[in-house]
Amino acid sequence: MALQGQQISFGSRHAEPERPVHMGRQAWVRGVLLADNLRLDEFLAELSRYRQGYLGCDPRIAGLRVVGAYPLADTERVLDVLASTLSLRVNRRLPWWVSLEPAQSEA
Repeated sequence: MALQGQQISFGSRHAEPERPVHMGRQAWVRGVLLADNLRLDEFLAELSRYRQGYLGCDPRIAGLRVVGAYPLADTERVLDVLASTLSLRVNRRLPWWVSLEPAQSEA
């Protein structure tokens, strides 16, 4: 039996030894999404699990790196913070269709 903060992985024929749970996997229990040098498109894919509708980004900014701890209770606020810190624009086409884009249009 695994203790708090420990995990055991198992398959159909074996179980791996008990080991500590990665901090990022524990954070969601506290309502936080951790990003440690995560690509923006990967971060948005994770964030989209906690909101309804489409959430994506322009391919030109998909590789930007995200670092920090973000509260899952207010995903709109998370998007606004990302836009501010990474100099992006949040395009809210509809309440359920949101995408991040470069702040300035490229000419």
